[in-house]
Amino acid sequence: MKSPINHCLHRLLTIVLGGLLFFSCTKLDKMELNKGDQPLVLSADKQVLTLEERNRTSDAINFNWTAGTNKGSNASISYLLRLDKQGN
Repeated sequence: MKSPINHCLHRLLTIVLGGLLFFSCTKLDKMELNKGDQPLVLSADKQVLTLEERNRTSDAINFNWTAGTNKGSNASISYLLRLDKQGN
């Protein structure tokens, strides 16, 4: 038979752990995830590119893009950049 002290400690521990589990859950603010509904825009810092051997260690062109949106769904976003020679 359990002693009254063990029974009381068991109930107290159950109440404390249940309270911790209940109050540790927080609502996720989806406004933080929503970056807006602007379309993804890619821009380059140069319009014309000339590659020279003597500048091989420097950056030829820099690309920048705006933050994408997953419409607040918390889904991951992946990017794919494909380059091609004009006229192909």
